[in-house]
Amino acid sequence: MGKRGWETAALLTLVASLILAGCAGVGPLHTDSERVDLHGAESVRVEINLGAGALLIDGGAADLLEAQFTYSEESWKPELGYGVDGTQGTLSITQPSGVGTVGWPSVRYEWDLRFNSDVPMDMKVNMGVGGGDLDLGDLNLGELEIDVGVGGAEIDLTGSWERDLEATVHGGVGGLKLVLPRDVGVRVEAESGLGSVDASGFNREGDVYTNDLYGRTDVTLSVKLDVGIGGVGLESAD
Repeated sequence: MGKRGWETAALLTLVASLILAGCAGVGPLHTDSERVDLHGAESVRVEINLGAGALLIDGGAADLLEAQFTYSEESWKPELGYGVDGTQGTLSITQPSGVGTVGWPSVRYEWDLRFNSDVPMDMKVNMGVGGGDLDLGDLNLGELEIDVGVGGAEIDLTGSWERDLEATVHGGVGGLKLVLPRDVGVRVEAESGLGSVDASGFNREGDVYTNDLYGRTDVTLSVKLDVGIGGVGLESAD
C-alpha cells in the first residue's frame, strides 16, 4: 500500500463501521482484486462514488486501474464500468445501493485504488460517510473534484506536476488536510463555515492562500475549498 499504510485504513474504516451494515449479521470477509486495461484510451474520465467506507487512492498502476476491495457482505461488491469512445475512456466505480445504515463494530468496507500515473486524467470523487487518504500527486490530473461528506480526508498533491490542475474540494463534517508541493505555484481559495483554516507558511489575502512560487512557475495548482464543519489544514511538503 505504499506510504499510506494500513494504520490509516483501519482508522478510516472504524469511522465508517459506525454507520455501515443494514443486515442481521456479518458474514465472512470478502476481498476482490480488479484490473482495468486502458484499451487504447489516450485520456480518461474517472468517477468514484463511495457512500460509506474507507477510500485509499494512489498512483503507480501498470494498467489504468489496479484495485483491491474488502467488504463484509457479498452484496456490497462494488460496481465497475469502463468504456472507450474514440480516444476517451470513462471509468466508474460505484458502491451498490444495498449498503445500509445500521452499524456493526466488525463491519469492513475498504477501497484501495491505484491508477496509472501517466495517462491524462480528470477525476471526480464522491464520498459519503467514512474518510479518505487520497495520494494524488503521482497522477496526471487536469481537473479534480472531491466531495467529502462525514469523516474528513487527507489529500496529498505532492508530486512532479507537468500541467496545471484545477481542483474543487467540498467538505461536510470532519477535518480536511491538504498537502501541497513546494516546487510549483499554488493558490488555494478557502471558505470554511464552522471551522478554521490552518495555513502556516502560506501568504494570505482574504480567503486566498498562496505559496511563494505562485505566479512564478509554468505550472499552477489552483484549489477551491468549501468546508462546512471541521478545520482545514494546508501543509507544504518537506
